[in-house]
Amino acid sequence: MIPNFSSETKNVLWDLEDRNLFITVDSDKMSTYLFVPISLDGSSIIHLPEYLKLDEVDKAKPGVITYIDKDLKPIILKGGFVYSYSRSDGIRGQYLTTHSYINSWRAQSDSDEGHLRYFLQNLAAHRYAECMEVARTSQKFGQNFFEIIGKNCLRYVELEIAETAFQMCKNVGMVYSIQALQSETDKSILMGHIASMLFKHDVAQDVFQKSTNPILALDMRMDLQDWFAALKLAKQISPDKEQFICRKLASQVENQGNIAEAQKLYERAYLNPSNDNIDPSINVEQHNTQCYSGIARTAIKMGDMQRGFSIANELNDKNSVIEIAGVCESMK
Repeated sequence: MIPNFSSETKNVLWDLEDRNLFITVDSDKMSTYLFVPISLDGSSIIHLPEYLKLDEVDKAKPGVITYIDKDLKPIILKGGFVYSYSRSDGIRGQYLTTHSYINSWRAQSDSDEGHLRYFLQNLAAHRYAECMEVARTSQKFGQNFFEIIGKNCLRYVELEIAETAFQMCKNVGMVYSIQALQSETDKSILMGHIASMLFKHDVAQDVFQKSTNPILALDMRMDLQDWFAALKLAKQISPDKEQFICRKLASQVENQGNIAEAQKLYERAYLNPSNDNIDPSINVEQHNTQCYSGIARTAIKMGDMQRGFSIANELNDKNSVIEIAGVCESMK
């Protein structure tokens, strides 16, 4: 779908230099569009906006239009410059609003405002080589530019440029994360990791679940300590991890003050040692001790002293007993 497509469109011109850029033309205006073949949102067409400040880059902005005189007939688009035919003047030209400053940039001799405007117009048009050039040139905005380029290139899966941009702004963690993705052949896994790196965790979960390794969605939620979402996923993807996640969620719920719900989760988390379907990475004895400790603490907090003391007296783990003693002390 082409967003904001005018019903009065008379013509469409593709840019001779940028194969993914095109404009729609009606009687008095032109709209600039960019076809994006791959991104976190899938392939799409973007009605190009005009950014005026750096903090607008991550926000949804409406696409801009370029006005033309009614007697002009656009015939060629090249590098964001429109050549139009006029009966009275012959061939005339103008830059699109989205490209208005791109040919005016004066490299190192330009002002900070000029660097910013040039950067933002190139970023909107996904001209990342030009963005990198101005980022290396600008003293004031350089580091911010590199960070924005890196995130934008990740979103549109330009991994090599993203890696270079993060190297330039010394974001070592991002560099290593991108390098780890270079050999990934499953598109869904690649997109899931990228979404996670950009803190789009719901998108990452959805994409991971469609991949050849859906357990990555569960691993991500566990890494985030989002135990509620992890428990939902475990039921579908990895039932053998359900009790472990239950215990983690129980601890979280207990700390939030929902004692009754925490006790139910601790009871549900108990692992039967004779069960063959247990995640081998779980230390069953230690896990169950923590479950019993949780049940004892929540029982005492709810006033069931007899049950709490009974469980506490059977525990052999000193740390667990100290925790229960702490609860008793706080409740006098």
